[in-house]
This record gives sequence, C-alpha cells and structure tokens, in this order.
Amino acid sequence: MELPSNEAKVVAFGLFKADLNARSLTKGGASVRLQDQPFEVLGLLLERPGEIVSREEIRQRLWSSDTFVEFDDGLNTAIKKLRTALGDSALNPRFVETVPRRGYRFIAPVSVLSPVATPEPESQTEDVVIASRERSQITITQPHHPVFWSTVALGLAISFLAGGWYYRSRSGSDSVVSAAPIRMRPAVAVLGFHDLTGRRDTAWLSTAIAQMLCTELGAGEQLRMVSGEQVARARKEVAWDREDTLEKASLTKLRSRLGSDYVVIGAYTVVDSPAGPQIRLDVRLQDARAGETLLEESDTGNQSELFALVSHTGQRLRDRLGIDRANGDHDAQIRASLPKNVEAARLYSEGVAQLRDGNAVQARDLLTKAIAIEPEHALSHAALAEAWTMLGYDSRASQEVQLAFNLSQDLSRETKLSIEGRYRALAHDYPKAIEIYRKLRDLYPDNIDYALVLARVQNKGGLPKDALLTIATMRQIPGTASHDPRIDLAEASAAETLSDFQRSLQAASVAAVKAESEGRTQVVLEARAKQIWDYDRLGDFDKAMAAAKSSVELAKASGNEREMATMQHTMGHLEYDQGDLPGAVRDYEAALREFRKLGALWDTASCAHNLGVVYQDQGLTQQARTYMEEALRIQREINDERGVASDLDDLSNILLSTGDLDAALRMKQEALQIFQKLGNRMGESITLGNLAEVYLAKGDLAAAKDSYDHSYALKQQIGYKRGYGYSLSGIANILILQDKLAEAQTTANQALAARQEQKDESNIQLSRAQLAEIALEQGQNDVSVSLAGETTKYFDKQHAPASSTYSYAVLARGLAQQGKSGEALTNAQRSLTISKQTGDLITNFGSQLALAESQAAAGQKPAAVHTLQALQSRAHAAGVVRYELEARLRLAELQGDGASAQRQLDEVHRDAAARGFLLIARKAAGSRAQIAAVAHVPDIPSARH
Repeated sequence: MELPSNEAKVVAFGLFKADLNARSLTKGGASVRLQDQPFEVLGLLLERPGEIVSREEIRQRLWSSDTFVEFDDGLNTAIKKLRTALGDSALNPRFVETVPRRGYRFIAPVSVLSPVATPEPESQTEDVVIASRERSQITITQPHHPVFWSTVALGLAISFLAGGWYYRSRSGSDSVVSAAPIRMRPAVAVLGFHDLTGRRDTAWLSTAIAQMLCTELGAGEQLRMVSGEQVARARKEVAWDREDTLEKASLTKLRSRLGSDYVVIGAYTVVDSPAGPQIRLDVRLQDARAGETLLEESDTGNQSELFALVSHTGQRLRDRLGIDRANGDHDAQIRASLPKNVEAARLYSEGVAQLRDGNAVQARDLLTKAIAIEPEHALSHAALAEAWTMLGYDSRASQEVQLAFNLSQDLSRETKLSIEGRYRALAHDYPKAIEIYRKLRDLYPDNIDYALVLARVQNKGGLPKDALLTIATMRQIPGTASHDPRIDLAEASAAETLSDFQRSLQAASVAAVKAESEGRTQVVLEARAKQIWDYDRLGDFDKAMAAAKSSVELAKASGNEREMATMQHTMGHLEYDQGDLPGAVRDYEAALREFRKLGALWDTASCAHNLGVVYQDQGLTQQARTYMEEALRIQREINDERGVASDLDDLSNILLSTGDLDAALRMKQEALQIFQKLGNRMGESITLGNLAEVYLAKGDLAAAKDSYDHSYALKQQIGYKRGYGYSLSGIANILILQDKLAEAQTTANQALAARQEQKDESNIQLSRAQLAEIALEQGQNDVSVSLAGETTKYFDKQHAPASSTYSYAVLARGLAQQGKSGEALTNAQRSLTISKQTGDLITNFGSQLALAESQAAAGQKPAAVHTLQALQSRAHAAGVVRYELEARLRLAELQGDGASAQRQLDEVHRDAAARGFLLIARKAAGSRAQIAAVAHVPDIPSARH
C-alpha cells in the first residue's frame, strides 16, 4: 500500500529518518549521503514495508522503458550502496532483506512522521505501523467530566503510514486488524497511609488499607490504578512527607515518576476501646497536575468493620472524581483483596510490604504463615509466588501461582488475567502466556506495564523479534508513556537475545539517560548493568569498567543490598576479563556471601559458577569443582536451562583437566544441545570452542578444527569480539599439530591482534606464549626463549598457574634446544611444580614432556626415559592421544638400538599420520632417517597400513 501522496513523507526506521519529498536521509540527526538511484530504491521499499518488491517493479521505477542499461548490475550496485549507507548486511539484514529470485523486502519497523492536522472535536486517529504485517488503527477518546478535562491533551491529530501492519494468518491469507480504541483513563496512585500512633502491632494496616482502597477505586475499570509496587519503588526515589499535604513540586515529581493524574495520601489512628480497636482514617485526594487538594475526608469505624470503612471512603473519592459508584457486583472483588481472618490479613499485608522492600526471605515466611491460616486467599498465593521467584525457585512459584489462578474467581477481570499470565509464563506455556498478556495489553492499552510484560514474555519465549514489534507499538502510545525508559530496556533485552550487542548497548544507553533525568535509580542500575554487559561483549573494557564503578557508587548510595551485591559481582566479572584473578575472587566472594544471606538462588548460582571458573584458572581444581557443582545443583533446582548449560560446559572443563574425557564430552554435548534449543548463539559459540578442546585431547583433530571454525564463525556473526582470540588461538594450536607452522603463526598473530584490540592482557600474554611455541617448532630458538621468558614473568605476577605452567614448559624446551640444559631443567621443574598445584592433568603432561626433553639435553637419559614412560602410561590411561604420541616419539629417539628405534619410529609415524598429527609424524620420519644414516641402514619408507 502506497504512502498518501498529499502528506509530507518523512519515514522513521531505527535511528534513520528519510524525507521522501526532500530526498534526504539522516541518522541520529546527522546527514547520510545517498545517491539518487539507491534513494529511489529506499523510497519504494519504505512505501511497502514488509512486502516483497520485485526486481521488475524496481526496474520500472528506476529506468524507463526507453533506457538501455545493464539492469542486473545497476540494481545490484544500487542495493549495495543503500546497504552501505544504512550499515546493513546482506547476510544479516536489519533493514533490506534479499528474497532469492523474487526481489527485496524492507523488514524493520517503520513509522511516518506527518504534519500536524486540524484537531477533531471528539477523537483522533493514529495509524501506527507496529510491524510489517498488520495495521493498527488507534482511536483516542476524551473524557467528558470536568475533573478529567486536562487529563490528556488531545489538540493535535497525527497521521501515520497506512498499510504497514499485516498479520499473516495460518492459512496464508492477509487480514487487516484494527485495535480497540484507546480510552485514556485518569491515573490514580494511592501513596499509602501513615500510622500516627507508631504502633508496631498496627503497622500492617498501612499496606492493607492502601490495597483495599486501590481495589475499591479500580472497580469498574474507570480509573487506571498505579500499582503498589511502582509506588514502593517511587518512595525510595522521590521523598515525600506521608503526614502532610504534598507540595506542588513533590506532586510534579510523582506525576513524572508514576504517570499519575491524582494521588491519594493519608493517615490513620488506632485507639483501643471496650468495643474493640477503633480506626480513624484521614484521606486526601490531590490533583497532581494543578497541585490542588480536591478532597479531605475523615471517617471512623471499628477494626472489625475495616472493609465498610474503606469502602465508604472509596465511594467519597469516586464521587469527587466523577465516576460511577462501585455496585454490589464489585463487593466480592474488594473483599477478596485481603484475607477474611484478621491474623492472616496482618501476615499477608506484612509479607507484601517485605516483598516490595525486596526482602524475599521474610516475605516468604510471612506469606507461608498467612496461607496456613487462610489457604483459600488467592492473592496470598500470588504474592508467595513472587517471593519464590525472587529467591530463584521458579518451580515453587509456578505451583503457588497455579493455586492463585484456581482461587481467583472473586477477583477482578484484570487481576485474574494477570495471575493467569504469570501462571502460564512460569509453566513455560509461552504461547498461552503471550495470548493472555496480549489480551491485557489490548483491554488496558493505557497501561504500558502490560505491553512491557508482553515483550518480556515474548523474549523469554524465544520470540525476540516479536518482542521488538511489541516495543515498537509502545513508542506510539500517546502521552509521556511512550518515553518510558523501560521501553528502551525492553529493546535492549530483546536485542541481547538476538546477540545484537550494538543495538542493545544503544537502547540501554538511552534508557540510562532517561531514567537518570527522572531520578529512577532502579532503572538506571538495570540500564547500566546492560551497558556493562554490552561493552564487555563488544570489547570496550574501559567503558565497561567506568560504568561498573559508577554503578557501584550508585548502588551504595541507594542502600539496596541486592544491587550492591550485583554490582560487586559485575566488578568481579570485569576484573576476571582483565586478568586480575585475585581481584575477581575478592569481589565474587563478597557478592556470594551477600547473595546467600539474601537467599537469592539464581544470583548465588551465577556467582558460584564464576568463582569456580576463576579458581580453575588459578589451578585450584577441587575448589573450582565444589563451586561449579553448587551452581549446577541450584540451576537444576530452579530449572534455569541457560544456567544449567553454562554450568555443564564449565564443569566439563574441570573434568577435562582431570582426564575424564568421556564425561567431559557428554557434558559439553548436553550443554551444546541446550544452547542450540534456546537459540543462544553466544553460549553455543563458547561451548563449541570448549568442545574442540575435548576433541583435541581425544586425538580427533578434524572434529576439533571443525568445532573451532564453527565457533569462530558464530562469534563473527554475533559480533562477540572478545571471543575471537580464543577461537583463533585454538585454530592455531590445531595448525601446529598439523605441521602447518606458517599458517599457525599467521593465525596466532590474528589471535594476538584480536586480544590487543580488547585490551585483554592475560590472553595477550598467552598468545605470545603460543607464538613462542611456534617459533620453537620453526627452529627459532632465540625468539622462542625471549618470548616465553617475558610471559613467565607476567603470569607469575598474576598468579595464573595454568598459563605459567605452559609458558615455563615452552621456555624449558627452548633452552634445551639452545644447549642450556641447566636452565632448561630449572624451568622444566618449575613448570612441573606449578602444574601439580593446578591438578590439571593435560597441563601436567606438557610439563612432563618439557622435563624429559631437558633431562635428555642434560645427558640424564635414564631419568628422561623414566619420565617419558610415566607420561606415556598416564596419557594412554586418560586417552590423551597427543601426549601419548609425543612420549612414544621421544622414547624411540632415546633408544640405542638402530633397528628397534626405527621400528618404533615407524609405528609412531604411522599412528601420528593416521590421526592427523603431522608435526609428530614429520619428527618421527626425520629421527628415523638420522638413525638409519648413523647405523648405515637403508632408509626404507614406512610400510603402508
């Protein structure tokens, strides 16, 4: 469908705006140069977003019938120039998709920025392009009561692109769907009630009264009630005196923070009497826009008649707001907001208060007691489900929310649907959860929270692209809601799931700026956490560390213990990435203590996992295994598949280091299957690289090379630059063993360059140690010794025993080749001593090989033979093919008898060549030729087998 010809056509997509009349393209306000023909192609695609535009249609638009050109070349050039201007890729398109043998399609969400139209007296219509397959028409009706008149300013009508959103039904036909009209309801925030007596035994009434009053005012769905959770968060970020009428400045902040048109605030007093406790309730209704007090109401009643007292107050507020009184049908909903039993109501209210303060353990205990007294109260089960979720027990949360759903018959339609959506999501019934939250969004389109949850569930359910389309609709909601920083956070999460870290970073940065300007500390911290992650994955460690440090300070200032622990955990991650292992241990352990104290299981598992990784790098295998197994146990308990996959991958690294290759292989294959099922390409890429190490240990060089190649390709696709060095270094290692030394040197240098770009100092030194090994195999002993010597000093300072072991082994072998047998022995012994501390069997094999070569160079043949025999036996038992072959080669070279040595070398050559270990095969052939020459035995080629 074409753009209306009588409108100025300024089309927005991503960061770009294209003025189709002025033929100009901008990105973030900066001009982008684009020639006429590529711009013409862009305009044609933007007129029909989501549709295939055939090559013939483009030809007719660009070239008239009497123009003779090489059409294919011309069109290909125009498309290439367009993609270059947009920063797009044919292989990974974000904007222009090639449809083979048919044409092209514009796949990004599109909106048209049109001129201001004349206001309509009653309503306006927006045609909002919310995806490429369905059109949504939104009508905004104005309230008519005088109190409402300034709720929504609707003087301007905005026309958007017609024909953008088509929904492809399962039958394949297209249908146009129009959304229900949006009625912008007045928003009311109940800020809470202050106990003027300060009695601890009646403090629970503050939460109870507020919740009942919210239910009372929300009955009939004429008002949009700001949730208690949002109010609790705002209380930490916007200070107000709960006893007095709010000043206009405070009201303005609250309106900005909560999107509320009105606020309800008040106090209560409990006085004991012979007839039972008497409650005096004082309530004030204020207009958050004008700063005026609209109603002050006081009422008194017996605590046993709390429902009647709150209901009467609620009716007075409804009258002042000009909405219909709640009828008898709503009484059951209002009564269901609290347990009937007073003690259960107290426990429930205290539990909810603890939940809103982030104290999940205390909330769990209180709510469990409330349910024991009154098990039929639905909202108690729903709140307990939330507590279990915060503690990481999704399975228990699922059980509780199912009970809430089964007991929800007396609740409002909105609350029942919310509970069901939560139930379906926790049960991993994502299609049904998405259906429920879409219904909530459509029923209550002025409440952005439902759209946010819908996007989150779509992302969690493996539909991040659908989540991005939902996010696009939120940006078109009238009023300030469309600028909510949580929308940008939702986009960052979806982009991260798609491994589009650049887009995630951009969205998170926008969210951080918006949230900071609004004083929304929690959202700022969430946004910065995503920025840190994205900077880390994109390799900008300086910015990641700067963001982390500022987040630590902000978390401390907020007094939020969980956020402080989270930021310490993040600092540990960055310190680990920069090779500061002691620093990483310090921050990980501090965070782990706090997470355990808070009972935060998911965070505990994540932190224990990372601590296990660091301990493994430090060579503390048993400690590493203990922490990793703790993480795996928790992740299985809370049913976190992604966490389970990560734990399996890293725990199998420990098994690999101890020589249990079969178990390591099974674990890695299980981890890989989980990551592939989840569509987690980063996890898949990392596991593929680690899987290659198992294949290498088992002697399957072809499988190892294929796994490394696949890992590197995936990392390139998703832009995971930090991982490039790992894959390239692994590939270089395979090339060394395949006797492709020049190619190995090139690849190792590429790994070094990738790590230098990331400022990854620890791995930079590891790459230099690898280049030292390559130089050694190329006969450049001086170069090898120089490089290896530098790396040993670095790793000693960093307390990185696994890397130190490798560097000292390479250094010892180089010194042995130089004839410096004494120094060689010293360094080989140093390598062996450190390797024994690590408990890493394969690293230890490398140290034993270096020691044997040093012993042989020093003329200590019996000692060398003894070392090699032990190495051969242990490598054979563990199934580590390379070191068994290396040991056999050196033993054959040390044999005194020419015929026996040649026979053994023949066998080594044959077995090594069959396995693809061509460097060992070449050495075996060379040694055999030397022995044959000395013994004057003809050098007969090895028999073929």
